[in-house]
Amino acid sequence: MPKNLIQRLRSFKRLLPLAIAKCETVDWLLSKALADNRVSDAEFQLIMTEFSQHNVLKEAVRAKLRRQPSCPDVEKFKKDICTEIETECQKTK
Repeated sequence: MPKNLIQRLRSFKRLLPLAIAKCETVDWLLSKALADNRVSDAEFQLIMTEFSQHNVLKEAVRAKLRRQPSCPDVEKFKKDICTEIETECQKTK
């Protein structure tokens, strides 16, 4: 599986619960606000705050995913080192 696809799946797994939770919160706030067929300034501010908080949390998750190093292939690394050492030894003979 391509590395880029793996990173996208990892990101999706972490962002999906956040998106669902915030969506439910905003839906609840909208339902509450529209119960009287109007949205007050305070209700609008609360909805926008939740939306902004969602964006901040989403970016924090994305930044954390970017900082995580990918898992190195240790066996390939060992093989490369052995090949390099053998090449250097053959050059010195």
